[in-house]
Amino acid sequence: AGGTSGGSAGGTGGGSAGGTSGGSAGGGTGGGSAGGTAGGAPDGGLVGDGGLDGGADAGCGCGSRQCLSDGGCADCLVDQQCPATAPFCDNTRNVCVQCRPTNDTCDAGTYCSPLGACTRGCRRASDCRTGLCLPSHDCVTCQGDTECEAGRVCGSGVCAPPCTTSSTCAPGWQCCQQRCVDPTRDPAHCGACNQPCGVARFCGAGQCRDTVLSNVCSVTEARALLDGIPGDDDAGITISQAVASGCLPPLVASAVPQRDSGVLATNGEPLLTGPLLCVGGGSFFQASMAWLETNGFAHVFDTSTGTQYRLSLRDGGVVAMGPASTITPTRDLFVLQLMRAPSGAVVLNASGFYAEGTLAGAWYVQNALVPMRPTFTSPFVVIEWIDVNGNGPDPMDTFTRLAP
Repeated sequence: AGGTSGGSAGGTGGGSAGGTSGGSAGGGTGGGSAGGTAGGAPDGGLVGDGGLDGGADAGCGCGSRQCLSDGGCADCLVDQQCPATAPFCDNTRNVCVQCRPTNDTCDAGTYCSPLGACTRGCRRASDCRTGLCLPSHDCVTCQGDTECEAGRVCGSGVCAPPCTTSSTCAPGWQCCQQRCVDPTRDPAHCGACNQPCGVARFCGAGQCRDTVLSNVCSVTEARALLDGIPGDDDAGITISQAVASGCLPPLVASAVPQRDSGVLATNGEPLLTGPLLCVGGGSFFQASMAWLETNGFAHVFDTSTGTQYRLSLRDGGVVAMGPASTITPTRDLFVLQLMRAPSGAVVLNASGFYAEGTLAGAWYVQNALVPMRPTFTSPFVVIEWIDVNGNGPDPMDTFTRLAP
């Protein structure tokens, strides 16, 4: 029903049944009412573009697949030939895929792999609680396997391949439930596998410790969290250096911006376990303190009004109150408190109503808390500070404990 010369049954000149213009039964190279470049009745014709055949089975034995001019078969030539479950045509392989890496449309917590499949792993900041996604598609300071690339698992905040024995982990780490963990700081595997610390305790130097001020040295590092406010930053650095140098053996002191290092979640929740997080200042600028106070993990918090200062306890009661006018840069109250976040991260905070009071709290950590830490058996202290000589905190000033 077609031919190359034309005639009544088809030919190059066209005919009643086929030809270059196509025909009713067989079709020809040009396409027509039943065939041609646009395809046609069951046999179709050549696409004429790139050597690809346009029919679902243009006589090449591909069945429902697409025919190639070299006799091969392909799943697709264009997106419209792909099903809803894999709606894109990968034109380098002529197969239907879930996604294109160049125009990633995968759901949150997944990314488009080079093979065109939506795969577990981060691809944007919002996929990670810390807001930090690595090029490897692992989240910085992961909180679970879903924040790691497919095939990797989360252990002590770090994504890594599943382990089989401790020898497959980094030195000092252990293999627990196929995860490499750091037993010196992991609250679920403190000291050894499957030895969790209670909600009121933290994992410090491989042991579960009570969250009280006397245990500020039970860590390996003191890390100041900087919020960009000079008084807060100076206080945080003073605290971290005081703890690091005053503890035996000496600890490592460091300082990082509070938002840039994977220490906190984007909402301010402390996530990084291990270092003692040293925070100067209150909840207005320090995101960690705002989260801890809002979610009930701070022992003492500010409930002052415009005319009255007031420090309240988490479990009820007021520890200090009076006319707001009596609080000045030379007569202030500061709070020192040690807090544990749900992740197991531990925070040491010094905060006054004024910047001078916050700096006095840091001075007190250095000169009273660290040297005499066995006497500080409470999670917090509230101190009244009076600057006797007006030159900032020094041994001549008065420091009066108000609570507990």
